[in-house]
Amino acid sequence: MQYKTVQVEHFQGQRKKDSLVIGQKYEEIINKEAAEGWKLLGIHSLPITRRAGCGKMCMGVFFEHFNMDVLIFFKD
Repeated sequence: MQYKTVQVEHFQGQRKKDSLVIGQKYEEIINKEAAEGWKLLGIHSLPITRRAGCGKMCMGVFFEHFNMDVLIFFKD
């Protein structure tokens, strides 16, 4: 059995229309992988904190918080 992961980042506190875009992205990924014979095993969400870039640090934002969803696929 083989496994494959695909990561999708999204920020916390996003607007409703952003959530719809992410939903469409999941749909595209799942359909693409299914066409290649992969089956979706599950989606896991990971909270991530990383250092902000120089531009944001100048404004007093030192860390960015976002979620990374990991789509896990498998095939025999």
